[in-house]
Amino acid sequence: MHITIESVGGFAGTSVPVADYDTADLPKDRADRIREAVARLAAAEDAGRDLGEIGADLPGYRVTTREPGAPERAFEIRGEPHETLVSPLDTLLNPRG
Repeated sequence: MHITIESVGGFAGTSVPVADYDTADLPKDRADRIREAVARLAAAEDAGRDLGEIGADLPGYRVTTREPGAPERAFEIRGEPHETLVSPLDTLLNPRG
């Protein structure tokens, strides 16, 4: 799975790349943690839970996932993320940590 994370929003409405990696390049245990973090984001979004606050001027992250045979998926986390998303977001932002 290829993961791209951008810092987005703020008053300027900018998009700045923060992370870009592929789970195939990570040790299996780390890649599994990344996949679990993405699954938690997807479950929250699919359940209708807001992934962050509402407001175009709020800073946040856009997490985009790409995997062969599956459609690209993007998650927008704006402002202060819901407490259930802090751990998955930290995992995704620190793929080697």
